Amino acid sequence: MVHDLTAGDVLPVAYEACTRLAAMPAGAFAAIKAALRGPAIERARAHADVLREAFVTAWFAPEARRRIGEARAALRG
Repeated sequence: MVHDLTAGDVLPVAYEACTRLAAMPAGAFAAIKAALRGPAIERARAHADVLREAFVTAWFAPEARRRIGEARAALRG
Protein backbone atom coordinates (compact mmCIF):
# COMPACT_ATOMS: atom_id res chain seq x y z
CA MET A 1 0.00 0.00 0.00
CA VAL A 2 1.35 3.41 -0.92
CA HIS A 3 1.07 6.06 1.77
CA ASP A 4 3.20 8.81 0.30
CA LEU A 5 5.04 9.86 -2.83
CA THR A 6 8.30 11.73 -2.77
CA ALA A 7 10.82 12.97 -5.29
CA GLY A 8 14.49 12.29 -4.73
CA ASP A 9 15.94 10.37 -1.81
CA VAL A 10 13.26 8.30 -0.11
CA LEU A 11 15.35 7.29 2.91
CA PRO A 12 14.75 10.48 4.95
CA VAL A 13 11.00 10.21 4.27
CA ALA A 14 10.99 6.53 5.21
CA TYR A 15 13.01 7.22 8.35
CA GLU A 16 10.56 9.94 9.41
CA ALA A 17 7.61 7.59 8.84
CA CYS A 18 9.27 4.83 10.87
CA THR A 19 10.09 7.26 13.68
CA ARG A 20 6.48 8.46 13.76
CA LEU A 21 5.12 4.88 13.85
CA ALA A 22 7.62 3.82 16.54
CA ALA A 23 6.44 6.69 18.75
CA MET A 24 2.85 5.40 18.77
CA PRO A 25 1.63 3.46 21.79
CA ALA A 26 2.61 -0.16 21.13
CA GLY A 27 -0.65 -1.63 22.44
CA ALA A 28 -2.82 0.56 20.24
CA PHE A 29 -0.65 -0.10 17.21
CA ALA A 30 -0.80 -3.88 17.83
CA ALA A 31 -4.59 -3.76 18.21
CA ILE A 32 -4.99 -1.93 14.90
CA LYS A 33 -2.70 -4.38 13.12
CA ALA A 34 -4.60 -7.35 14.59
CA ALA A 35 -7.94 -5.85 13.52
CA LEU A 36 -6.68 -5.31 9.98
CA ARG A 37 -5.03 -8.71 9.64
CA GLY A 38 -7.62 -10.75 11.55
CA PRO A 39 -10.10 -11.30 8.72
CA ALA A 40 -7.35 -12.32 6.28
CA ILE A 41 -5.89 -14.76 8.81
CA GLU A 42 -9.32 -16.25 9.48
CA ARG A 43 -9.95 -16.74 5.75
CA ALA A 44 -6.54 -18.34 5.29
CA ARG A 45 -7.13 -20.75 8.17
CA ALA A 46 -10.61 -21.60 6.93
CA HIS A 47 -9.25 -22.54 3.49
CA ALA A 48 -5.87 -23.96 4.48
CA ASP A 49 -6.80 -27.60 3.90
CA VAL A 50 -8.21 -26.93 0.43
CA LEU A 51 -5.22 -24.78 -0.53
CA ARG A 52 -2.75 -27.34 0.83
CA GLU A 53 -4.43 -30.13 -1.14
CA ALA A 54 -4.39 -28.03 -4.33
CA PHE A 55 -0.69 -27.29 -3.84
CA VAL A 56 0.26 -30.93 -3.22
CA THR A 57 -1.79 -32.06 -6.24
CA ALA A 58 -0.08 -29.48 -8.44
CA TRP A 59 3.39 -30.24 -7.02
CA PHE A 60 3.12 -33.95 -7.76
CA ALA A 61 1.46 -33.58 -11.16
CA PRO A 62 3.46 -35.16 -13.99
CA GLU A 63 4.18 -31.79 -15.65
CA ALA A 64 5.48 -30.32 -12.40
CA ARG A 65 7.66 -33.35 -11.67
CA ARG A 66 9.11 -33.15 -15.19
CA ARG A 67 9.92 -29.46 -14.83
CA ILE A 68 11.42 -29.95 -11.36
CA GLY A 69 13.58 -32.74 -12.77
CA GLU A 70 14.74 -30.46 -15.57
CA ALA A 71 15.60 -27.71 -13.08
CA ARG A 72 17.56 -30.13 -10.91
CA ALA A 73 19.47 -31.43 -13.92
CA ALA A 74 20.29 -27.89 -15.02
CA LEU A 75 21.62 -27.06 -11.57
CA ARG A 76 23.88 -30.09 -11.60
CA GLY A 77 25.38 -28.92 -14.87
